[in-house]
Amino acid sequence: MFCITSHWKLDELTPAEIGQRSLTMLQRLGHLGAPMGNWLLGDPALPRWSHLDEVVHGITGVVQRNVMRDDFGDPEPGSGYRVIVKGSKTPSEFGASDSANITVKAGSKWRNSVEFELGSFQTPPDLNLVTYSLFKGAVETMASIWPCPWMFAYTWTPDDVPRVPWDGVTPIWEWKSPKGRMRRSFEIAWVAYLSAPLAKGLAPPPEIICEPTPAGGVILSSAPERLDEANPDHMRRALALEALLDERIGSQGYGPDRVEHPARVGPY
Repeated sequence: MFCITSHWKLDELTPAEIGQRSLTMLQRLGHLGAPMGNWLLGDPALPRWSHLDEVVHGITGVVQRNVMRDDFGDPEPGSGYRVIVKGSKTPSEFGASDSANITVKAGSKWRNSVEFELGSFQTPPDLNLVTYSLFKGAVETMASIWPCPWMFAYTWTPDDVPRVPWDGVTPIWEWKSPKGRMRRSFEIAWVAYLSAPLAKGLAPPPEIICEPTPAGGVILSSAPERLDEANPDHMRRALALEALLDERIGSQGYGPDRVEHPARVGPY
């Protein structure tokens, strides 16, 4: 699977702002590839997914209806709002090999996030669509729109799929980061964004591609092509990038050592 993720602490985005940023994100992502030219949005007020063209003028209402809810099903605005989107050449709520899936959670007092994935758990992605330009472009687009302090694209293999040793000796799923955190699943860092505070004083190793962003952040890449876990050179550079991210971002697993960063202030 090929995914992009980011999360941050408190932001104060309103439903109108979340809706407008979502529209901007989807319009810009649409230029990156055919799968992202047809978007369906989840709306709890309707028994079906809605095409973006149907809700473009009512996007604030869609966001408001997707308010997070408490254990009793009551609206809990303090926990934020969710935008769920699917895109493919032929729009389908069930997903396909060319499906782009995005979930945004914003406006929360606690934890906000952006998640992007090609394909689905039932249908692996069409590898012809998994390109460096698409994933790098998606990272740059989403990082520029949402107040995320960091973002990264990665690949992982579900637990029931055999994994490939990256050095012919140590299985990568047994590899530990410099902080001693056991890798969760099989995730390999591909493209990353660090905001200016997290990139301050950064001197990445020469095998990592480093490009500046307009506001002093950086885009880091371990391979300028589709990341291949069977390629030892890709794996060496990907692990170097992950070590760098562990140092700059901190643990992003699900345990108590997970580090949460505040929302970014200003452009990316």
